[in-house]
Amino acid sequence: MAAIKFDFTLIVCPIVNTVTIAGEQHRGEIDYYEAPYKEELIPISHSTGSPFDISIQFGERSEAGNVVLYKGFKSDDKHLKVRVNYDLLTLYADHVRFNKKTRQLEAEGNVVFEDGNQRVHAKRAVITFKVDGPTIKLT
Repeated sequence: MAAIKFDFTLIVCPIVNTVTIAGEQHRGEIDYYEAPYKEELIPISHSTGSPFDISIQFGERSEAGNVVLYKGFKSDDKHLKVRVNYDLLTLYADHVRFNKKTRQLEAEGNVVFEDGNQRVHAKRAVITFKVDGPTIKLT
């Protein structure tokens, strides 16, 4: 019997209730979930020939030149970090900057790094994505 590890985060999502009224009469209503975060995929070339995608989940995004700044999602009493996934790597941080030209990702603020074997807490992480795989520096 093999053990399987599942690593996931439950995310609080608002429920939107839309009520339709026409001619002062109730015409129906619809409930749906609204995701608190957005997601972006960035393809990265790899020596195997198949590109890997960097998946970034975030609340806010801004861009200046080649640098994209991602921030987490804030609700009334919760703060969800930016989440970055690449192959078997997962990184959580308050702020993440990605330089599209150099393919370097910098994460700051309560950084948590996981690679399937370990979970490391750090103040800062720098990951440079190269064709033969990422180079990671935690401080």
